[in-house]
Amino acid sequence: MISNDPRVRERRTPDAVYDRAAGVAGAVGLLSILTVSVTGLRLVDACRDAIDWSRGATAILLAGAVAGAGAIIGAALLARRHRRRRDRAETRLRDGRAWVGRLVDLMPGMVCYLDRDANILFHNRHFVEAVGKRSEQIQGRHASEVLDAEAWAQTRPWIERALRGEAVRFERQQTQSDGTSAILECSFVPHHDSTGAVKGIYGMHHDVSSIKELDTLRSAFMSTASHELRTPLTSISGALALLADGLGGTLPSAAAALVKAAHRNAGRLERLVNDLTDLHQIDAGGLSTRIDDHAVAPVVEEAAAALRALNDRDIGIVCDVPGDIPAVRCDRRRLLQVLRHLGTNACRFANDGTDVRIAARAAQTTVRFEVHNTGPGITPQFRPYVFAPFVPPQRGPTADGAPANRGLGLALCKALVQRMGGTIGYESATDAQTVFYFELPRA
Repeated sequence: MISNDPRVRERRTPDAVYDRAAGVAGAVGLLSILTVSVTGLRLVDACRDAIDWSRGATAILLAGAVAGAGAIIGAALLARRHRRRRDRAETRLRDGRAWVGRLVDLMPGMVCYLDRDANILFHNRHFVEAVGKRSEQIQGRHASEVLDAEAWAQTRPWIERALRGEAVRFERQQTQSDGTSAILECSFVPHHDSTGAVKGIYGMHHDVSSIKELDTLRSAFMSTASHELRTPLTSISGALALLADGLGGTLPSAAAALVKAAHRNAGRLERLVNDLTDLHQIDAGGLSTRIDDHAVAPVVEEAAAALRALNDRDIGIVCDVPGDIPAVRCDRRRLLQVLRHLGTNACRFANDGTDVRIAARAAQTTVRFEVHNTGPGITPQFRPYVFAPFVPPQRGPTADGAPANRGLGLALCKALVQRMGGTIGYESATDAQTVFYFELPRA
């Protein structure tokens, strides 16, 4: 009958059998030794002639033989048990190394480990394929012997920094075994021992050539699309503005309303194209800013005037700027852009009959700008994504019933504020006031 009791299963393992056998042999040996001792004492006390001595000596020799045999058998069984445990541990170690090796071979990149002298002690299959050498030509060799001269010249400074205890990341060109060129994103992470000293480094290399190619294609598309869209949009917006001003003749009220709506949406589309272009330039590191000292009140008033011109709801636009507020260091055009984006967002989600307030206050080393509105607020599940592109700040419709905007405004605001050396955040409560704020350095 097969038992499920783990104690029973443990008693049936080979190690348990060897333990019991060794115990029995040891007990027999100990008993024989005791027998020899007792027999010797009795022999000394009781024997009177040569025959008794002969019988006693024979008994002693026999007991000694039994004791020796028991001890030898016990030692042999214990040694066999030790060998079995050692063999099993070595097998587990080999299996573990093989499992880790197979796992690392499946990783989509080159993986290696270098010791303090930059000798390669571990590498995966992709490393072999990339350098175009056999595994035995890599294992234990110095990195300079494995990599070609150009790759070693690019990699050596980073290896030296990693061996000094610094985690590094860089990009380099790699000539593949088939002659093609690839861009590798490389990183080295120090491996410290128990004393904190660097005993080696882990190396990881990923081919990012396709990602770089996609970035190039995206840049080309953004440049073409922004140019091809901006040119006709400018013409459409200008023509609609002329019609709305009556330069094309007096329009019927219904037609004038349609032209006004078309002009407003053309302007919105034009701003979206500009936002896409600006965000792309920020990602590419190509957006230029002109930082200078600027008065705060005129910029806030200009942003409020632009919001009033675009606002077609029963919402007031209020400015709250003290007269003695110090100047701020910023790019004036970018500051105005941030205030307009935050103000537009506040108007979109404000309740009818309320005010959107644009305020500025002087802090110790910064000027703090705030845009207040009263509306539905930002739901908790969307708060981590407020400044992410194409994510609405709430799930439902806006306060005026329109769908929630999925634009780039808040993401662009964060990028522009950080570009000017500031910080941005918000405070919001459901069905209460929401405040977006940012701080820029004082002049």
